[in-house]
Amino acid sequence: MDANYSMGLYKQLQETIQKVEELAMENAGLKTEVESLRKENAALKAENQKLKAIINKDSSNSSKPPSSDAFRKICNSREKTGRKPGGQPGHPGSIPVL
Repeated sequence: MDANYSMGLYKQLQETIQKVEELAMENAGLKTEVESLRKENAALKAENQKLKAIINKDSSNSSKPPSSDAFRKICNSREKTGRKPGGQPGHPGSIPVL
């Protein structure tokens, strides 16, 4: 019985060693993949920063003419009253000339 027990332990040890080796190979593959993704991420961040710098240029911070600036809507600071535009009720208006 001692020989069977030893053989069982030896077999389990071999299976465990094989699993550890497989996991080590998978780990090495994942490390190289992570490294390549980090490099790609850094390149994309640099490209993104360069494109943002190009987009943010206008006539005030580059040699572009003011006519090339994009249209920017001026915000109205007046508060809405809820009234309709035009003459309001109760306004005398003008008398039509016949």
